[in-house]
Amino acid sequence: MCDPNLHTALEDLRKTDVARHCWIEALCINQHDWDERSREVKSKSKIYALADRVVVWLGLAEPDARHP
Repeated sequence: MCDPNLHTALEDLRKTDVARHCWIEALCINQHDWDERSREVKSKSKIYALADRVVVWLGLAEPDARHP
């Protein structure tokens, strides 16, 4: 079952006219395996350096949040 926040992010970031390749840390790294997480954290700089674009999802805005 997909995390509700992840589901919302994927819907919001979806493009219907072009394919997107996504690295979703919560899915790509076993969050309960401390050894795996430690190894993967070391490779994050390489992942981000090779990315054409990085998008960070912080969740839905609160109703009283100000947008520039």
